[in-house]
Amino acid sequence: WDHDIDTNLSFQFYIVYREGLPMGTSTCNIFMDTHSDYGTYCYGVQAFYDQGYSAMVGPLCEDIVPVPEMETAPPWLEATVPLNTPNYYPDIWGILNEGGVNLSYEVIGFGGPTPPPGFITEVTYDSGTVMAGGGLVNSEVTWSSVGYTPGTYYQDLVIESDDPYNPVDLLTNIMHVGPLSFLIGDITDNFSQDSLLGVKVSGAGQQTQTDANGHFSFRVPINTTFELTLEKPGYETLSIPVTTGIQGSSLQLDTSMFLASTNLSWVHAETDCNDPAPAEVSWSVPGYTAELMYDDGGCDDYYAWEEIYGEHAVKYTPSSYPVHITGGSFYVGRGVYPVGNWLNSTVAILVYDEEEYNCGVPGNVLDSIVVTVANYEWVEFSGLDVEIESGSFFISVMQLDSMPDTPPIGIDNTIPSLNKSFSRRGGGQWRSAIYEHRNFMIRALVDYESDEQVAYYVVARVSDFDPVLGPASGTLTPLNNSTGHYYIDNGFQLLPDAWYAFAVQPMFNTGQIGDWVFSNIIGHDMGKIVDFIAEDCNGNPIDSLQIMMAGEDYPYALYTNPEPSYYGFDCVWIGYYSISVEKAGYSPYYFTANILSDTTFFILLDQSLYPPQNLWIDTITSTAYWDAPVDTSLLENYYVFLDGVLMDSTHNTRYQFDSLVFGQTYTACVLANYSCGNSSQVCEDFTSAFVDFGTQMPLSEDWLSGSFGSFWTAEDNWVINGQYGNPQPSAEFNWDPVMTNYESSLTSGLINGVFMDSTKQDYLDGQFILVFDLALTDNSSMSGTEFLMVELWREDEWIPLAEYSNVDGSFNWLSKSLDITDIAMGQVFNIRFRVAGENTTNIQSWFVDNIRYSTIAHLQQT
Repeated sequence: WDHDIDTNLSFQFYIVYREGLPMGTSTCNIFMDTHSDYGTYCYGVQAFYDQGYSAMVGPLCEDIVPVPEMETAPPWLEATVPLNTPNYYPDIWGILNEGGVNLSYEVIGFGGPTPPPGFITEVTYDSGTVMAGGGLVNSEVTWSSVGYTPGTYYQDLVIESDDPYNPVDLLTNIMHVGPLSFLIGDITDNFSQDSLLGVKVSGAGQQTQTDANGHFSFRVPINTTFELTLEKPGYETLSIPVTTGIQGSSLQLDTSMFLASTNLSWVHAETDCNDPAPAEVSWSVPGYTAELMYDDGGCDDYYAWEEIYGEHAVKYTPSSYPVHITGGSFYVGRGVYPVGNWLNSTVAILVYDEEEYNCGVPGNVLDSIVVTVANYEWVEFSGLDVEIESGSFFISVMQLDSMPDTPPIGIDNTIPSLNKSFSRRGGGQWRSAIYEHRNFMIRALVDYESDEQVAYYVVARVSDFDPVLGPASGTLTPLNNSTGHYYIDNGFQLLPDAWYAFAVQPMFNTGQIGDWVFSNIIGHDMGKIVDFIAEDCNGNPIDSLQIMMAGEDYPYALYTNPEPSYYGFDCVWIGYYSISVEKAGYSPYYFTANILSDTTFFILLDQSLYPPQNLWIDTITSTAYWDAPVDTSLLENYYVFLDGVLMDSTHNTRYQFDSLVFGQTYTACVLANYSCGNSSQVCEDFTSAFVDFGTQMPLSEDWLSGSFGSFWTAEDNWVINGQYGNPQPSAEFNWDPVMTNYESSLTSGLINGVFMDSTKQDYLDGQFILVFDLALTDNSSMSGTEFLMVELWREDEWIPLAEYSNVDGSFNWLSKSLDITDIAMGQVFNIRFRVAGENTTNIQSWFVDNIRYSTIAHLQQT
């Protein structure tokens, strides 16, 4: 069942019910039940918390019905056959059915690493039915040794059946072709004297593996001399010369193997940098490789899922920690099962930790690789990288193809290990493998550290060497032996100033002697204190420095200040250095120095006088624009020049030149001003196309001057009326002289809607308001054909703002207010009052007074 506990409560365990009665508890989501008889069984599950019971889930019922149960005997067929014997009959073998229903079976094929067509030439009763309740069918095979030279050969019979729990069984045939002699032996660990399982023993064209007792045996040609090779991951490979005897003779070869130590992975030495002091030496534990397994190397069955992504996994619990998982191997048989195209196919290898509730099944994926099955029997893999600090881990083989185009996993049932092998369908729940009392043939390779076999470590001081060549070229002076991993050399402080190192050599209880492993190089009073003091052109101290010292000779050290507030180094090895001192806004300072004693450097840093960038001129407005320098941290302001004459200083990145002559060419320049000097000038030539920005707002017109002046342009029939206004005078459009189909305007000069004042700062927000008073004297015509329009000129077009007519006859003074922000802000514009109509005799006069241009705005923020 799924874990679905309430994390806000204190969970204790699950209660499992059968037929409504409690039968056990589990802290996991798995419970195993054993049935004494066939029938239908119903189960329910309930969670128990400190706070009480959950609701029960279920019941879920399962029919336990009789099934066939296949077993083959004997486990293998083995015999010695004379040379060139065409028909040889080894012992018979049988298929037994202890199940409750009849068993159907078929021998689907046979094959293996043997010259074609194979030595099995016939199988009797290769398919049929085995009766329930102990039925037995015996079969006989025929072998042929024709074409085979003396040696041992293997071929497998694969039996498929409808046994749901053991659908495939394997009968290995072992044919020894004589004359042969026997080679037997027992292999042990040299240190522990424990029997070694899984040692690959090969020679004279034959190969086998040691069993759980470290025992091996095979038959080899008589009177033959060859090298017998013993191999096991984590052990030194052993080669033994062997000479066999006469036919039937037996040679006993017992030996032991040494662990293949990787020696020490590191040795580290340290001492005070610039004061004579003892040296402290530490070192690692020797490293080893181990192969973890539960099988004995002999394959008894195979299994593969019908569907893609099915998995087979083996659980491992290391004897010590930490371990580093690097690879492993898995067994796929000799190619006879399944009958498909799976050689050179791929599988996925996954590493899991244990499920978080410690249910003993795989949990989270820690690493994965894809492996190509390029050979039969044992497929090796590497490339895993997982560190295990505690607990168990799982190696899983995931099918990436479906049957029959996927390799199987071999199964060993000789030395079963309960609850070590697990299976699941693609994406399904993990469970103890279908073969509960057998082992999947999946092995793991792990690296680990241990000093169990170390008797002691020899510690030596190394002197008189060229540090460029390294300490291995120096003189070793043994100092002492240590059983730990730490040593203090008190005599180091009395040595002359020079470069030194240390070396450590492990001595093993087995008599093996490890390699010398050398430490880093340290100096005796070879380190010096180096400080830096930096000032600017005004003698002011400069902080936040970035300092780097790169050694040009041994030890080619590189020093950088870890924090900008730290302006020195407490330990700099003597020698030549390339030194850089940097700070934003200043030119980097580079120099070299030979450090032979404690030293303080006084440095004058020049400001980086970066010029402005990307100067360009808007010729219409005579405005210069530029970008800030690449670094503005020390910038004070800008100086602006026109034709070599200083015009002004500004903090802005724009400046407008005044009173330029249209069509004349000028040179505009700008430089950046810093406290310690000025940058170079950046200049740009331009030809002025200056446009008058007009009168600055706010402004008003009440006609008290008695004329239109230079700001207003009046067309036909516009006059100043000194007798009428609000108050008098006002601007009047008079009917006389008579005009028909007419129009006539009163137009303002240019008005500046770009800059707010003489500092040329932009309008950014606020409002522009046009206010005026308007009156009409009509001739009682109320024709609706005479109009006064208010319009705004910008960017080559007149934009209508308001329109009035005589449709309602005369009206006295009306105050009008128009928001012109959207069309006038940022523009140079004109306002005009334009009259038009059929005949001026329809009216007497239009009057305009108290014209005001008001602003409600904010200064640009700089």
